[in-house]
Amino acid sequence: ITNRKGETFYVKDGQQHLLPGYLMIDTLCQMVTGNSLEKQNTELRTVKVYDPELQKEVPAEREVLVDLQGGLVYAGIIKSVEDKTKKDASGAYVPTGETREANSISKFFHSESKQTLAEAIAGTDSKFFADWLTKYKDQVISNVKGTAGGAPQGKTPALPANATAPTTGGLFAKKT
Repeated sequence: ITNRKGETFYVKDGQQHLLPGYLMIDTLCQMVTGNSLEKQNTELRTVKVYDPELQKEVPAEREVLVDLQGGLVYAGIIKSVEDKTKKDASGAYVPTGETREANSISKFFHSESKQTLAEAIAGTDSKFFADWLTKYKDQVISNVKGTAGGAPQGKTPALPANATAPTTGGLFAKKT
């Protein structure tokens, strides 16, 4: 969620823009707790972290956003095929000619209303959830250099029919 300088933004045309990873975690925080990332409580906890040298998960202490524990959201996950890469002599990552499958979170949707954060701010009903599902369900996107588009492969697991989560207020608080 930060760049190498520890900043949560980048500068383009003289203007600051928040980094996509920062926006994603802030959206998650608002959907689960009703508060932005800056207002979340953290605690030092022992969690499993992948160690590339040992090639396995090992316990490590990390700051954890404790208010998010137990929260539910829909995560719009995109499956893609991309190049495997390795460092060349100059230290740059280059494609190896092999590919791998990867999953990435594209969007978060509120667990009860299925609204995006933008829809909640605008006060509109959920429309994007259905549009997103129509576009990406059962799709595999190709990010391999030199190929075009993705082709459907496999089957996307069904979303839970009645996932609910309590919210503590904010944009997603139940209206009475």
